[in-house]
Amino acid sequence: MDNKLNIENLIAKLKGNNLTSEELSELLTLVRSNSPDNPIERFLANELKRTSNMNEEVNSEQLLAKVHSRLSLTDKTSPGVYTNPTLKARIFKIVQYAAVLALAFILSWMAQNAFKKRTQITNNRYNEVSVSYGSKSRIVLPDGSVVNLNSGSKIRYPSHFENDRSVFIEGEVFFDVKKDAKHPFYVHTSDITIKVLGTVFNVKSYPEENTIETTLVSGSVQIFDNKDEKQADKDRLKQIATLSPNQKALFLKNNHEMATVSNETKVHKTEMEPISPHMLILNKVKTEVTIAWKDNRLVFDNEKFEQLLPKLERWYNIEIVNDFPEINTTRFTGKFDLETIEQALQALQITTSFNYTLEKNKLTIYK
Repeated sequence: MDNKLNIENLIAKLKGNNLTSEELSELLTLVRSNSPDNPIERFLANELKRTSNMNEEVNSEQLLAKVHSRLSLTDKTSPGVYTNPTLKARIFKIVQYAAVLALAFILSWMAQNAFKKRTQITNNRYNEVSVSYGSKSRIVLPDGSVVNLNSGSKIRYPSHFENDRSVFIEGEVFFDVKKDAKHPFYVHTSDITIKVLGTVFNVKSYPEENTIETTLVSGSVQIFDNKDEKQADKDRLKQIATLSPNQKALFLKNNHEMATVSNETKVHKTEMEPISPHMLILNKVKTEVTIAWKDNRLVFDNEKFEQLLPKLERWYNIEIVNDFPEINTTRFTGKFDLETIEQALQALQITTSFNYTLEKNKLTIYK
């Protein structure tokens, strides 16, 4: 392809926003070059020559008069001052050159702007926020959505969102997603992907736990199974559930958890709806219990002691060794706000008798 056709092709693709990264770099290099043999210069010269027959379309006298009028320079006492043929010819040349210079300027601006956008997309770095045990964090995402991170959790998100809004999490995160119908919001976990538009919900996905919980407070969410698919390929994921407010989706990493969850729903008098071998929907759940942690309240609602231990470990940043396994099935109900770990343990001792030792950040429970 000769230079002229190549330049025309590059400019046409630039206007259509179809330039590849290599073509964009090539065009930007040509625009910035000062070489006398620059094909861009020849292209602009040809455009200038092509405009030589535009006398009928451009009223240079009127254009110059308008400029002078705006600058308050019009000589009202000599209305025919611009009718001089020589001056008129010079003005027209200036108009021609201005038109071509404007073309060159616009071309340069378009190329550099497109290059800037492409660079921004390429260099869209990810931020990662990790929260240690005993702490919590609240952050605002680039789109204005607000997230709260519970102890032992982390989130990874881009410095700015593009076509969709995707974040990656581990642990427990509360989302208040800003509504944007044109840009769906995706939450990626190890086993499921959650798609929302504008919604308030809670996701608990700790790597060491056998379930992933999605609790919907308001709005609507769609849940997709990452199994046997690439997590980044959202268009190919299999949708397995849609949640309504006050519903909780339980994704079971191991099939044998089904019986355990089924027993728990009977204890809590919650309606259970199996969706797949790996997914259950719980209806009429107490969302205020699930999300109490974001308001610095640790709430237990008829939970087994063995289920309390990991929560206590994260909440108080301690290691718990349970040498009294007989207490694992004992259930507790309670709420803690600013209590210390020892105050919390003393409250639990009211229900069941057990002893403990606390050395630094290691708690040992025994009979």
